[in-house]
Amino acid sequence: MLPSSDVVTRGTAAHDQALLARLYSTHLREVWRWLSMLGVPDADIEDAAHDTFVAAYRSLASFEGRSSHRTWLFSIARHVAIDLRRRALVRREQGDQGPEQRDHAPGPDRAIEVHQARAILDALLAQLTDEQRDTFLLYELGGHTGVDIAELMEVPLQTVFSRLRRARAHVDEQTVKHFADGKERPRE
Repeated sequence: MLPSSDVVTRGTAAHDQALLARLYSTHLREVWRWLSMLGVPDADIEDAAHDTFVAAYRSLASFEGRSSHRTWLFSIARHVAIDLRRRALVRREQGDQGPEQRDHAPGPDRAIEVHQARAILDALLAQLTDEQRDTFLLYELGGHTGVDIAELMEVPLQTVFSRLRRARAHVDEQTVKHFADGKERPRE
């Protein structure tokens, strides 16, 4: 709980620290979930969540309250996820793959299937704009409603559904094309 305004003045270090502590305790689980849905690998989520709250702390003084703290934190987490994706792309382009991520799927055959399906989906999603990709992931995998996504991304509801429609059309079209090119269909 924030101290009363009699004790701590807004914008002071003590106020900012108290507010960040409240935001952290209130939104940490949700930030982790967002980062996971936005494609941050499990091994990087803790660091990405940390980066999100560090960025929030650094920009508390400029927060004007035009959005909710939840929306503001989502925006920061989204930018952290986008930065991680871009850095991973640069590493791949430079040939620095880094350590292999362990797949926790049971059995080697299932692990291969999961890895292949994930690679196909990642490739399809990488072709979308960041906005389309994030909307698709939040709606399809995260279970967020269109209204919730509109609030989080601070866009009109129709924009959410337009992005979602375009993302779905792309994923469907590219999936059909991928498997029409003679590639094996994943087992269900």
